[in-house]
Amino acid sequence: MANGADDADMRGGNVFATVAVLAVAVATVLHAQEQSPSTAVIQEPITIRVPLAPCAAGALAHRILISTRQLGGIEFAPGPCMVGTRQPQPPPLPAQLRPEDVTLQGLTVREALDRIVALDPRYRWMETNRLIVMRPATAWDDPQNFLHKTINGLDLQDESMYDALGAIQTAIGPIEIRNGLVPHTPESARPISLHLGTTSPFEALNAIVRAHGALVWSVTYCQPPTRHENATIGFRTFDGSGTGDHVVFLRDADGKSYDPCRRR
Repeated sequence: MANGADDADMRGGNVFATVAVLAVAVATVLHAQEQSPSTAVIQEPITIRVPLAPCAAGALAHRILISTRQLGGIEFAPGPCMVGTRQPQPPPLPAQLRPEDVTLQGLTVREALDRIVALDPRYRWMETNRLIVMRPATAWDDPQNFLHKTINGLDLQDESMYDALGAIQTAIGPIEIRNGLVPHTPESARPISLHLGTTSPFEALNAIVRAHGALVWSVTYCQPPTRHENATIGFRTFDGSGTGDHVVFLRDADGKSYDPCRRR
């Protein structure tokens, strides 16, 4: 009888131990899920120069995402802003900081983006499915914005980010795009595989970023309105590779393709 009781106690102890382990595992998963991407802390000495230049809000947000390795995207307000050529200048030395300047180092992504949109209320940012996206406030619900239009979808199988960009351009049309660029950094060489049915360019960009895992998308416009012929889509990896091109090239009466932003 004693042996039977001991066996029962042992089985009960094993069950208790298993339940305890499972409880710890569940708590660990829930804790990880609670860790929002926007709680990442900025380590680089990024500074907001006040007042903000017209292109600075989007460029600052883009730099913050790359610096903290957070997946996401930035849609710039229409105007001559180009990611990579109008990035914020390196921060001034501490002695050169003005009272109105804002240092972002040590802040969370959330705190930094909140400060940016407070200084430039044209923008609003959201965290959606573990992606951080900042867009003009009016763009989120604008049915005329080309990012909300319907496209047939994408089918990528072990494709590069360059091929993914060409696939989006082709889906929007009217010309098939093949850029032929070759990856040259480890993250630019990451393969992307996904299948999307009928969707929108906005959802396609987000899906590509998630599938890649080390990417930020950007959309800039050479001029208003936010139509595809004025737009340039870009991707940038956390390790510094980038690509960008017009969404479409149009054809003139002679059938020759041209860049509409150079015909203003």
